This record gives sequence, C-alpha cells and structure tokens, in this order.
Amino acid sequence: MTLRPSATWRDALLAVVAAGAACVVLLRTDLHAVDPALRDPDLFATAVTAGAGLSGFWWHTHPARWFAASTVAAVVVAAAGHYVGLLPWLVTAALCAVAARHPRRRSLAALATAVAGYTAISAAGIPDNAGDAFLSTVALLVAAWALGDGVRLRRGRVAAELHAARSDAAAARQEAARATTEERLRIARELHDVVAHSMSLIAVHAGVGAHLIHTRPDQAERTLEVIADTSREALAQTRSLLGLLRDDTDSSGQAASSGQAAPLPGAGGLAGLVDAVRGSGIDVTLHVHGEPPVDVPAVELATYRIVQESLTNVVKHAHATTATVRVEHTDTATSIEITDNGTAGTAGTAGGDPAGSGHGLRGLTERAALLGGRLAAGPAPDGGFRVQATLPMPASRVRAVPS
Repeated sequence: MTLRPSATWRDALLAVVAAGAACVVLLRTDLHAVDPALRDPDLFATAVTAGAGLSGFWWHTHPARWFAASTVAAVVVAAAGHYVGLLPWLVTAALCAVAARHPRRRSLAALATAVAGYTAISAAGIPDNAGDAFLSTVALLVAAWALGDGVRLRRGRVAAELHAARSDAAAARQEAARATTEERLRIARELHDVVAHSMSLIAVHAGVGAHLIHTRPDQAERTLEVIADTSREALAQTRSLLGLLRDDTDSSGQAASSGQAAPLPGAGGLAGLVDAVRGSGIDVTLHVHGEPPVDVPAVELATYRIVQESLTNVVKHAHATTATVRVEHTDTATSIEITDNGTAGTAGTAGGDPAGSGHGLRGLTERAALLGGRLAAGPAPDGGFRVQATLPMPASRVRAVPS
C-alpha cells in the first residue's frame, strides 16, 4: 500500500511521539511507589520500550506488525522485571487497529495471544502484573478488541451501502439508456409509418394527376388536392414527432416552441385514411364495429398505424384492386384485419417489406407486441394477402368495465 508523503510523515511523527512518551514514563516513574520489586530501567529495557513505540509507524499500513512488536516488547520487559509503563496501552491500541482492519477470526487470535501472554506473566509472579493489574489489563484488551471490531462492522455496512448505491446508479443509467433507445425506436417507427404512407400516396396521385391533366382536368385537380392534404398532414405529424427530440425547454419544463403539437391520429381517423387510399384507384371497404377506446390512446394509435402501414403496402406492392379493413372494438381488445386481392406471394404485399429492411411487417409486429398483443401476416385462404392483429386493453380498463 503506497501512502502519500504527508501520511508517511504523519505516521512517523506519531511513532516518535509514542516512543518518546513510553521512554519518559519508564524513566521518570517512581518504581518503589508502583512495586518495590521492580528493577530500575536500564539500556535494554529502554531500547525495547522505544522499539515498541516506533513500531507504531505501522498502525495504518500493517497493524498486525505493530501488535506483534508491542506485545513481544511488553512481555520481554515485564519478564525482565522492569516496569512496563505505557506498553500495555500500546498493545491495546494495536489490538484495536487489528480488529478494525482484519477479519474477526484473525483479531480474535490476536486477542487470545495478548491475554495468554499476560496470563503467563501473572502466573509467573512477575512484579506489577498480578491481581488488579492483571484483571484491568485483560479488561482493557477485551474492550479495545470490541471497539475495533465495531469499527470494522460499521465500515463493512458503509461499504455495502456505497456498493448498493453505485449499483443502483448504474442500473438507473442502464434503464435510462434503454428507455432512450426504446423512445428513439418508437419515433423511428412513427416517422416510417408517416413518411412511407404519405410518400406512397403522393407518388400514386402524382402519377394519376399527370395522366389526367389534359383529358380530365377536374379529376386531376382533385388529385392535386389529395396530394396537398396528404403532404400537410404528413408535415404536421413529422413536426410533432421531431419536436419530441428537441431538448429546448424553458425553466418551467414546458416546451419552448410556441407551436402546437399535432394530435396523434387514432381509430377515429380511419375513414379519412381509407378515403385517401381510394383516391389511388383501390376500392377499399371499411367495417368498424364498436366504439374506439378513446381512453387508451396507445391502442388507438396502434390501430391507425397498423391499418395505415398495411394499406400503404397494398398501394405500393400488392397490385390489388380491392381491399377490406375490418376493425372490431370490444371491452377487452381491438381486433384488426386487412385483406386485399393482390398477388399473395409477392414480397411487400400487405404488411410486407420488399427491401427487407424490417420497417414494414417487423414494425407492425413490434408495435402490437409493445401493447401485449400479437400480429400475423400471410397469404389469405381465398387468395391475396391478410394482416390480422389483436390489441388487448389494459387490465385496469377491463376491471373498470361493469359486468
């Protein structure tokens, strides 16, 4: 473990102070007042005592070394008949550091070693290490161990809480990234549905208008009006979707743009959608049963987009002359079916995607799955192509419907 120079100097200063204090107590204490049997301090006892104090340099980096050095010094000085002075306090401080930084099994072994050493000294009749002195020293060691172990447990709890907080923060960041990705995919699907449908109708009507401009100017004018209406609606919806990507909000959190966002289309707009497709020369029949779930806008929007994308592919790829849209709203689900009489095996018929880009049938399937529904597409039994989808209502809405 590498310490900063300031920390190293701090540890060295504490070690010098501890060694000096231990030596002063050893040399200046009136031994006859403590225990007349104690020997006067000599160079050996002074050196060992000073060494125990200097070993305090390890208190932060290697507390076990400090404990071992101070314990050995205390036993040696006491066994030689000298006054231990501050050595028991150094052993106590070292034991506390060991209990705070090492596992409990290791700190208990250190406690047992210290108690065994003092027990042996007391049993041998060493001066100043029997009776009350022995009991007070053992009690001090046990208290120091308990204090250090409590510090270790608290550090462990704090570390666990910090780890949990970091894990929660990482999970929150991942969830935010996932939500951002899903929102971008949702906006991409919406843009695809708006642009693909609008451009397809505009292209078809532009071709019809160019063909009729000289022979049937009234029908050509009607075709141009459809192009204008379709383009305006597409621009409004595109502007609304792109507004979701802007981050320019005012201090109140409201969008800074002064323009009103275009309302999202719903099941109620199917009639206008079908009328626009009819203008491209395809006879589209619409059958709607039940009331649209206006209180569940997600289902309404998905219904509109599924019908829109399916009819777009009929216009672009199916070579069909007729198409039928059936929508049934119930209290528990919305069922959708789009069929056409085009070439069923041709890539890109209703719900298909000729380029294989995944934005056609895959987008419809994802849209239904997001609402807990399902979508199936394929050749119809009587020819042509069929798209079927079921969009369930939220459980809260189903429970709210009286039986």
